[in-house]
Amino acid sequence: MWKQGWKLFLGLTLILVGFKINNTMNNQNTNKTLVVWMRFKPETTDPLKYDLSVHHVTMRSVFASLVSMYENGKISPQIATSWHSNQDQTTWTVTISTDWKFSNGDLITPEIVLRNFKRLVLVKNRENSKSGLLEYLRGFHEFRSINDELDGIQVDKNNLIFSFIKPMPNFLEKISFGLYSIAHPTQYNNDGVWINKKSELSSGAYVISKWDNENFELELRKNLQGINYENRIHNIKFNFSLQLEEVLKSDLILREKLNNLVDDNDWYYASTLEDSNIVYVKVMKWSQAQTPYADLDARKNLRAAFYKNLEDAGFKADKSFFPLSMKGVKEINGTDYYTRPNLQKKLLTMPPFFKPLKSKNNLNKKDLGEIYKLGFEKMCESIGVTAEYRDYPELESDEEKIYDLQYLGTGINIDDPFEDIKFMFLSKHGINLPDSTGKIKEILKDNFFDVQKVNEELWDQAIIWPIRHYSQGFWVKRSSRVDLSKLNLSMNPIDFQFVSWE
Repeated sequence: MWKQGWKLFLGLTLILVGFKINNTMNNQNTNKTLVVWMRFKPETTDPLKYDLSVHHVTMRSVFASLVSMYENGKISPQIATSWHSNQDQTTWTVTISTDWKFSNGDLITPEIVLRNFKRLVLVKNRENSKSGLLEYLRGFHEFRSINDELDGIQVDKNNLIFSFIKPMPNFLEKISFGLYSIAHPTQYNNDGVWINKKSELSSGAYVISKWDNENFELELRKNLQGINYENRIHNIKFNFSLQLEEVLKSDLILREKLNNLVDDNDWYYASTLEDSNIVYVKVMKWSQAQTPYADLDARKNLRAAFYKNLEDAGFKADKSFFPLSMKGVKEINGTDYYTRPNLQKKLLTMPPFFKPLKSKNNLNKKDLGEIYKLGFEKMCESIGVTAEYRDYPELESDEEKIYDLQYLGTGINIDDPFEDIKFMFLSKHGINLPDSTGKIKEILKDNFFDVQKVNEELWDQAIIWPIRHYSQGFWVKRSSRVDLSKLNLSMNPIDFQFVSWE
């Protein structure tokens, strides 16, 4: 009897000790801050600016969409709890949650969701911007006021009914994109203009807890529907330092697959291996007739000079805008021979790309930022102009007034690129790829156009100069014990509600 009692006592003791240890570990995790390194800082909470890559990462967890593609292996409900379509997929009905709220406690109603979509239609109509979805809504082109009826979206009790003029089989995938996330109606005016760049009314799992010149931090909302709080990450701090020692203090690093910063023994790469990201130069003043950049031969001469000096600096550019792993895509044949173009005395660009991060373990290996900088400056020297760097202006629209050239980047769905490419050219809220002749827009009118024809025409216009393709995602510090098993790692953006501690 005594032995049994002792076993029982010992068992209870072990259970209690185990319970205490688990509670302690959970409490430690609850209080621990996830540190995420990124090179650039967010600029605005406006979902219409979501296509900028920094907003993919910082705002995806702040604003919820109707459904999410960011959970591994499925389309998960968010503000919409269920959905279905008619047989030909021209009509989609989504049922809105009856208890999903904004961070100020206001309920997200079907009417609020409708107003968000009206805002998008209003702005896109006004700017003649196409995204591959909304322009196919019934009544899209006639919509002029946010207070008007929109034939293509109707409220029926707790449902929103979307009606399109053509089948939309990928409707759910499209509305999961952050552009279509739901904002509080007080955050934009009747003209669809975003009122406050740093407005903090969240519809997603996280709120912005700190945002100043140096800091951007997120905090998990309390008692939010559909969130499992066990081992959940409660606090996230973004690290924007360019000091390697500070970068390596992070738990996650947003960086490309091939880089010389991290030690594979201490870090592992968690994201897709596809080279779906693109680095390129854009001639910003190509449409300004009073500048030499409006002349096609001048652009071609300048591009040839850039490629030669980039190669002399140690890097051979990929002469294809679209990744070479895409079906039917190949490099452009032929070599440009340049004569000295007649340019202004200064060639202006922006500095952030040129701030290199160097690893102590690879001091003799040039960072790509250094190579771009050297190639740019040598090009300027070879054509008799001065290289000059300018910080980003307050308004994005002013960039074309300031810069002659910009280093830019984007990503694309390699397996199904057609809608992404249309978005690049036709949407004012994408990367705004140019089409100086109008030939590309004609090619895009076909549902399944020849991507290589777009590639060749983009090359012939010499406004976009491709540099390279790469895989970018998250490096994870092994000792941080971050659990990414529920996160869809094939998408570069991250929704932190699907990330937890181990």
